[in-house]
Amino acid sequence: MKIAGYPGRVYYGKIDPSKVDTVCLDFCTLYEATEVQEMEAAAIDYATRLLKTRFHAFGEDVADYFDSSTPFAEHMKLMFQASFNVPRLMGALLHTCYMDRISKGQTITQASIRLAARKYFESTISQYFDRMLRYALEPFENKLDRHNQKELLDCVVAEARSVRKQIQSGSLGGSFFKELNNPPTSHFVIQPSLEPLFRSLESNFLVSKYKDIRDKNGAPVVVYALYYGITETHRMTWGYPPGREYRNYFVQRCFDYSRAIQEFLARKQTIRCDHCGSCFPMEKQDSFELFKWQCPECKDGTCCIVVLAQEFRKEYDQLKEDVMLEPVELVILSTLHDEATQMRAGEISALLDVTYQLVGRRTSKMQEMGLVNKERGAADGHMRNAISERAETTYFSE
Repeated sequence: MKIAGYPGRVYYGKIDPSKVDTVCLDFCTLYEATEVQEMEAAAIDYATRLLKTRFHAFGEDVADYFDSSTPFAEHMKLMFQASFNVPRLMGALLHTCYMDRISKGQTITQASIRLAARKYFESTISQYFDRMLRYALEPFENKLDRHNQKELLDCVVAEARSVRKQIQSGSLGGSFFKELNNPPTSHFVIQPSLEPLFRSLESNFLVSKYKDIRDKNGAPVVVYALYYGITETHRMTWGYPPGREYRNYFVQRCFDYSRAIQEFLARKQTIRCDHCGSCFPMEKQDSFELFKWQCPECKDGTCCIVVLAQEFRKEYDQLKEDVMLEPVELVILSTLHDEATQMRAGEISALLDVTYQLVGRRTSKMQEMGLVNKERGAADGHMRNAISERAETTYFSE
């Protein structure tokens, strides 16, 4: 029996994990290879086979829908880069390409794929944070974590733009970048200890782990890539330059964001004693772990990491609880808004990985609140849901 689950969210119960074969589906782990190019080639091959098989099931050839003036392999390479091989992202990109190109009798071009990635980021992913912060009925700590994740992403993007500007001005990288007019800055390197910080961003497809490598000093580091739509929004080049001389492009020290992220954490977190209240910088975390988090000042208290949330507490206090919804209810409304059509509970549940019974109960509740319109189909008798004008105005208007 095969069961799929998100990394870090699998509970084995009384099953011995050592007796379970775990297959990671992330492309960086599934197709791990010595060279980045080998890993990418295997991932692109998967994207090609996935789309060909899916279109063949409907008696279609996927290549017929793409611009023939560009090699089909190049289109598949861009599809991998823009989707990280996540089928749901592929579907979203192809849906946008259908609306922008196919429905008008035109084929899908490289530019239209890049535009679809940017639209998906700007209209769907980026609004996720704002909508959940403003309207999700959840504890303050959850909203604070979401707020910090958004600021962490902003920190990474700001660092990438700064690095690009400094490379172009010649103040970074020396002669290594002299032949590059628009150096790619979509990938960055961090220390392995910082990986847990990016799990939430990765689960929302904003970043993706790309490869485990070693830096110029031989120390292990992790390469991450920004979502393609983010780089399109900020007019950055995604990937790395072609040519053997750039095979170690990510190892350049300017792409190591560990120091910038540590500075970000220093502004957002501190180590505090629960007895005497003394605070210590985050740089001393390793020392505290070594001594079981004993306070070096009073020797009696136990220290822990606390989040500095004063500036966000003001924003939180201004939120209006009377329009907030449970997170799952807000996601249901988002689905109805994005699909822009009447949907059965089973159709919504398939997109959200929840049961149709839960969707049915929540849509009935939101019907009473005037947020969902329910209508039984005359042909099949099935109940269908649609987002109401009130919900559109409250949660999705500009």
